[in-house]
Amino acid sequence: MMKKVLCIFICVILSVCAFSACSKSQKPQGKDNLMPSEKVEYDELTPSYEFVGIYENENYTAEVAQKSDEIMFVTVKTKAQRGKGSEWQIEGYFSEQTYRVNYTKAKEFEIIFDKNGKESDRREVSAVESGKLQFTDGGKLLWEDYTNSGNAVELTKQQEDKK
Repeated sequence: MMKKVLCIFICVILSVCAFSACSKSQKPQGKDNLMPSEKVEYDELTPSYEFVGIYENENYTAEVAQKSDEIMFVTVKTKAQRGKGSEWQIEGYFSEQTYRVNYTKAKEFEIIFDKNGKESDRREVSAVESGKLQFTDGGKLLWEDYTNSGNAVELTKQQEDKK
């Protein structure tokens, strides 16, 4: 009788060990794949101020500013074409774990430029938008506007001139 109990006890312990080893090896660990019980190593994360700056591509310019430790303010402008352009003013919480700003409120403006390229008129065309801004360690900003197009725009961080 004692041998049966001991044998069952050993089988249960081996089964628990085998299942726990399998569950740990199934998902790779990384910044974007955080397990709920996993401890965050804050020393290894890029601080939010590292993402502050100017990002550009052929059609857009984004200026990223930090309002506080948690809140980012981003102004995205289209490059003027035929005396017109657009500007989005976006504010949202910055996630230290995902390097993402999700937003639900933004303002969109239509801008008119004079013949010298200076802003002559501005009117708000939209007050509620949602989307996300995804920063990467490689100096990229991916802007996805869910309200209008749903398409993602990739911008590259510009190097600051060292004087």
